[in-house]
Amino acid sequence: MKKKLPQRIALMVLGVVILGVGVALLRIANFGTDPYSCMNIGVSSKIGLTFGTYQMLLNFVMLIPMIFIARKMINIGSFVCMFGVAYISDFIVWLTSSFLSTNEIGVVGQIIFMVFGIAVTCMGISGYVVADLGMVPYDAIGYIVEERTHGKLKFRYVRIVTDILCVIIGFSFGSTVGIATVITAFFAGPLVTFFNQKLFKPLLNPS
Repeated sequence: MKKKLPQRIALMVLGVVILGVGVALLRIANFGTDPYSCMNIGVSSKIGLTFGTYQMLLNFVMLIPMIFIARKMINIGSFVCMFGVAYISDFIVWLTSSFLSTNEIGVVGQIIFMVFGIAVTCMGISGYVVADLGMVPYDAIGYIVEERTHGKLKFRYVRIVTDILCVIIGFSFGSTVGIATVITAFFAGPLVTFFNQKLFKPLLNPS
């Protein structure tokens, strides 16, 4: 893997950018975001911080226990993702706010943005995870549990549980819980696994 470090770095950066774009697409669609963003948008709106700043701070707090229980999952990619995703999303939403409002794109446009947003978000997660240069704490939870249970609890199922918890917290803080949030809560884990196996692992390690 060390011989492929340049490719892995490129894949990690690409994954983070794709993930930021995916979150932005979901926010523009206004049918709810992915569960983790849903929670963070709700909490940040209540305490007066931007989505990007709050998510970065929360990631740093969650990083502390990760240092002790899964240090090997912390690498440069953890920090690029922690700083990059939310701010990329904030920037795209700000940049497009004048011409991509829900009134401008209509319901059909919202649905298109939602579908692409879900797929792109999961693709982005997969890209930076497969690069194996570190993960943000939230994405690491499922892999930590799978590893600690010796595969008895698979990532995709753990992710469904954590996503549902995030939706509940986001809803309690007034965040928009829409169809995109619900779909992502149940299908992000399987979709990330699909992109891992069918796209990015073969891309990084062609046969």
